Amino acid sequence: MGIESKHPRYDEKIDQWSRCRDTFDGEDAVKEKRTEYLPKLSSQSDASYAAYMKRASFYNTVKRTIHGLAGAVMRIDPVVEGAPDEWMDDVTTTGMNLNEFIYYMLTEQLLCGRQGVLVEHNGSRPYLVGYPTEQITNWMDDTIVLMEQYGCQRQIQLKVRNPVQGNPLRGR
Repeated sequence: MGIESKHPRYDEKIDQWSRCRDTFDGEDAVKEKRTEYLPKLSSQSDASYAAYMKRASFYNTVKRTIHGLAGAVMRIDPVVEGAPDEWMDDVTTTGMNLNEFIYYMLTEQLLCGRQGVLVEHNGSRPYLVGYPTEQITNWMDDTIVLMEQYGCQRQIQLKVRNPVQGNPLRGR
């Protein structure tokens, strides 16, 4: 598996994930895609289509549903024993506490059906890195390729030391 290659399921799902994100982001994101979601009728002039699009509305049930489900899960704080409070208050080294991180990753899971969490270590402490589904570009039983998009784009290939039998990403 080359680091630049993409899993066949990735290519099959990328448009679906894009639609999920657009609907989650709401009316402006949907309208920005213009004819992808609101086809222009063959008899419509450009002015007529512009007015048609301006009148169109999109009620964002996707975002409301996902936030409702994530809120229901998070109504009781997770219990982590043995972790220092300073780590719980900043699990990402960017100021995100554990509850915020779990809520973010849960939202990703509900929106696209998968996400990734990588446990890193910066020499002084472990921290968590969340990856949205689009950044997990390729996978096998013991290898995962992630697209990093922090400042500059680069791909990293991870070799999983103790892979889960029957990779849960395989069927997604």
